[in-house]
Amino acid sequence: MAEQKQRRDAAVTSEQILDAAEKLFAEHGFAHVSVREIAQQAEVTKSLIHHHFGAKDALWLAVKERAFSSYMNAQIDALTSAANEQDGPKEGLLRNSIEMYFRYLEANPRLVRIMSWAQIEGDTNPVGARLMPLGAARIREAQAAGGFRSDLNPELTLAVFIAATTYWFQAQELFKTTMEQSCDAFPKTGPERNQLFIDNFLNIFFNGLLTDDARQAMTKEQHDA
Repeated sequence: MAEQKQRRDAAVTSEQILDAAEKLFAEHGFAHVSVREIAQQAEVTKSLIHHHFGAKDALWLAVKERAFSSYMNAQIDALTSAANEQDGPKEGLLRNSIEMYFRYLEANPRLVRIMSWAQIEGDTNPVGARLMPLGAARIREAQAAGGFRSDLNPELTLAVFIAATTYWFQAQELFKTTMEQSCDAFPKTGPERNQLFIDNFLNIFFNGLLTDDARQAMTKEQHDA
C-alpha cells in the first residue's frame, strides 16, 4: 500500500513539474528558463526536478513528448491501419491527417508557442521522425495506385502541409491585421478564420496533389453526395 502511494505521489509530482515547465517554456523558450524558475513555479525543490527528469534538456524533451502524445498516437493508429488497405489509401486519409493536425494546434495554443521557440532555438522535433516515414509510405502507396501525382516528393508533400498549417497559427495576429485591412469579408472570430483557412488550404493542396483522374472522381463524388 505504501509503495502504491509513493508511485502515485511520484506521478503527481512529475505532472506538476511538467505543467510548470510547459508554461514557462511556452512563455520564454528553453534557453531563457532556469531549473530554479521551474522549481519555483512547480513549488518543488530543484533536486526533486533532477530526481524525476535529470538535466533540463531531458525535461524539455519530456514536455514536448507529452504535448504531442495524444496527437501522435492518433496519427500513428490512422496511418498504420491504412497500410493494411488492399487498394492503397484514398485522398481522405491525408485530408483527415491534415485536419487532425490543424485541429490539434487550434486546441493547443501553448503547443504552438513551444514549437515556435523550438524553431527559433534550432531544436529538434520529437514527433516528425516517427510520423514522417509512415505518412510518406501512405503517399507512395497512393502514387502507385494512381491517386496522387508521381512527380511529387512524399516527404516534401507532408512538409508543405505541416509548414503552412503551423505558420497559420504562429502568425495569427499578423494575418488578422493584414486580412482585416484588405478583405472586407474576413471573419471576425478565431474559429471562423481558422475554418476559412483550412477550407482554402485543402482546396489548393489537393488540387495540386491529385492526378487529373482522381480529381475528377473526387469532384463527381462530391457532386453526387
